[in-house]
Amino acid sequence: MQPRTRIPEFAELENYKNLGLLTQMQLDLLYRRVNGESYQQIRNVYSISKTTVARAIMRTATCRSWTKGQSGGGMTLLSLPDEMQFKKLVQEMADDLNCITTSMAIAVCTELQNRRLKFAARVLIAARCPHLLAKLDDYFPSPSRGWLNHIATRLSIRIVSSQTIDMLRRSTCR
Repeated sequence: MQPRTRIPEFAELENYKNLGLLTQMQLDLLYRRVNGESYQQIRNVYSISKTTVARAIMRTATCRSWTKGQSGGGMTLLSLPDEMQFKKLVQEMADDLNCITTSMAIAVCTELQNRRLKFAARVLIAARCPHLLAKLDDYFPSPSRGWLNHIATRLSIRIVSSQTIDMLRRSTCR
């Protein structure tokens, strides 16, 4: 299914689908809403509840995967595309040291979240779901120390103090 109205964000969503980060069902469900179908019509097509329709639209707008029958569970701090961008930005900032300060990591994460929040808002408006805008904050929790440690381990990045970075730079820049 294709949306009758196109916004630039849809091309990005389709790219994520092609990369396997989103599902075709997610985009079809979103595009049905963009094309004016009601929650009830979408529920009838997919045999899902109204709450599940809203959850699927929210997860799609925020670039998080969703599949029919998926249970709730915790919300990831960043979507997979944003995690990949986080890693790329951190590696650029790390100057081959493979480490970053906590404040730098939080700043990068916050910037990515703000960008995704605006992206999601545009998608929700195009999908005729302005009532879901108020729930967007729930999809973007503040970065915690635990999350930073978890993502650093997963992405093979070290989070260190600024003094440690200075010491590493001095020892490698002879």
